Amino acid sequence: MHNDRLCLHEIARRVDTKSADYCALSDRIWTMPELAFEEHRSVAEQIALLEQEGFRIGKKVGGMPTAFLGGTWKRRVYPRFFWGSWMRCRDSRKFRA
Repeated sequence: MHNDRLCLHEIARRVDTKSADYCALSDRIWTMPELAFEEHRSVAEQIALLEQEGFRIGKKVGGMPTAFLGGTWKRRVYPRFFWGSWMRCRDSRKFRA
């Protein structure tokens, strides 16, 4: 694709440099089980790592205390991903767009 700024090799290299941090995050989250929609410690860990990476975080998405979004927007909100309880909520069809 002519609009791609990064080649696949460069993307793989960048992922590899971050993999240890994200694997460690995953391990920490699995050691602290929390009830659905009550994942306050897990969410705090995820937000801390994403903020360290330079993402701007929107908290309490949809009024849910453990839902958040992260992005690199400047003027308007253009989220790059949604995380936390929102994903479970969307999957269980409880989310209202």
